[in-house]
Parts: sequence; C-alpha cells; structure tokens
Amino acid sequence: MILLFPLLSQGDDIKRQLSSLISEISNWQNLAPRSAIQLADRLLTSIELIGEEKTVDILVLLVLLCLYMFNKPQYDYMCSIFDEQRFEINPRVTDLKLSSKQLNLPKYLKEMLFAAEKLDGINQLLKLESYEKASLMNLKINFSDIDLLTYFLSFQSVLNRSDKAIKPGYMHTFGYDGRGAIHDYQLLEAQMTFFGLSSFTANDYLNLIGLTSKFADS
Repeated sequence: MILLFPLLSQGDDIKRQLSSLISEISNWQNLAPRSAIQLADRLLTSIELIGEEKTVDILVLLVLLCLYMFNKPQYDYMCSIFDEQRFEINPRVTDLKLSSKQLNLPKYLKEMLFAAEKLDGINQLLKLESYEKASLMNLKINFSDIDLLTYFLSFQSVLNRSDKAIKPGYMHTFGYDGRGAIHDYQLLEAQMTFFGLSSFTANDYLNLIGLTSKFADS
C-alpha cells in the first residue's frame, strides 16, 4: 500500500482531495486547462511507479512535478536548496511564491488529522507505544500558521532527521513536552514522521520525476 501524505483518506474521499489539490496547484502556477490535465496525467504515472509500502508526500511531489513541467528554472532552484541545511527561499534569486496561502493547506491538514485516527496496521507507521500514539492522535490544531514555505521546511526537517525519532517520549523529538499549546509545525512534523515520510528521500522524488519524464517522452 502506498500512502499519499497528507491525503490519508480512502476511496472517493482521496479522489476528491487529489482532484482539488491538482486544481489548486494549477491555479497557483496559472496553468491553462490543457496543462492542468497534462500535470494530472503525469502525476498518476508517477504514483504508479512508486514501490509498495512507501509514504510519499503528494503535495511536495505535485509542486516539484508542476515546476519541472512548466517552470524549469524554478524547479532547478528548488532542487539546489533541497541540499541546503535549511530550506530557505531567497527572494532576490527567485520569484517563487512558496509563502502563498492560496493552496488552502490548513484544510488538507485538518482532514489529515481526522483520517489519521482511523488508520492502523499499515507497515509505514512508526511503531509507538499505545499511549504515545494516543497522545499524538489527541493533539488537534487548525494549522492556521502553515503555508507552503513552512510546509517545505517541516518536510526537509523530517527527511534530515530520518529515523532518529525518539520513540519513548515521542513528542520530545519535535520540541514539545506536553505542556501548553503545540506549534503547527511541531504537530505536522510529528505526523509526517509517524506516517513514514522519511521512507522516501529527496533524491527519490527527483529521480521519480525524471523517470516520469522519460515515460512521457517515449
């Protein structure tokens, strides 16, 4: 089973979410309807090429794929800063508006929290003690402070941390000691890690995009 984070729903719900996300990404980059269809087709091809029991961040994949197909200079810039210690957009180098909230990320992330409670027994899930998992699932937030730049920062942090999450005292890994309100990015990174996002490296995303390009050209 492939998990598409943060679209953790099943059946018609995930189809609806995926269609909505493709539409919003297309609007974000001002794609013509024909180009949006091409993006959707390429995304479906990429999903088919992913090995089983992987967790793939569909938002990251879709953003990178869109830039690769329709804004190659910005794609190359994104690739260059993936290797940096901190994912940081330099406005003097790029006009990529990663900080835009028009993608409505809070909506997808709140739906993710709802779906996360219902998923169990999947190989990608980090094995936590029952009380640790319950503590994670009981944490709710509106994600009002999450925009696309913050999302990519959390994504990079999770990949850099890899499998170094502290299982006893899981939330301490993300700087939360259980007292007071949790920050949006702390809960996002905790959920990303729990669902095995580090099973797919940054290079895996880039290689997958290159592979889909070869399929499209053949």
